[in-house]
Amino acid sequence: MERTLEVVALVEELAAPLGIHPVIVGGMAVYFWTESEEFQTHDIDVVMPRGHAAAPPRGVRGHGS
Repeated sequence: MERTLEVVALVEELAAPLGIHPVIVGGMAVYFWTESEEFQTHDIDVVMPRGHAAAPPRGVRGHGS
């Protein structure tokens, strides 16, 4: 689980300079706030803004491109 949280921190670190602040939702958020093994998960659900502020750099193709 510690490695998963490191990935979450890395995503935030890379996104912040672009003005994007991802929000962790789902099981990972529940696990983080409760620290209950009952909610432990291995995936990371993230919500981020769409549109101009979150547009990939020119020449980078995202999901669905």
